Amino acid sequence: MARRAKMEVRDRILRQALREFSKRGYAGARVDRIAEKAKINKQLIYYYFQSKENLFRSVIQSVWEAAEAIEKAPEEAGEAVRYWSRFYFKNPEWARLLIWEGLERKCPRHNLKFPD
Repeated sequence: MARRAKMEVRDRILRQALREFSKRGYAGARVDRIAEKAKINKQLIYYYFQSKENLFRSVIQSVWEAAEAIEKAPEEAGEAVRYWSRFYFKNPEWARLLIWEGLERKCPRHNLKFPD
């Protein structure tokens, strides 16, 4: 039962983090807001994820794992465009999150630092 409760808390954090990061990007997102929306204390987020960057990486990872989107994507270009268009239309928070990821100066997912 304790393990199940931990997974529920972790999932709640990830859901709220997805909303926060997709709305404000990595730089604008606040762990305080994520904790408040998840109805937990901020220290619990750091217990599970150690840092804001690890939380962001976990959100990105959970997006792809939950959707299994890459494995289902067709290879033919026209079909792939239709597939990804439908996918992002159904999952707008995910689309915004990935757009923010591409726009941020430091991209935690790939550990890249973009020039000024």
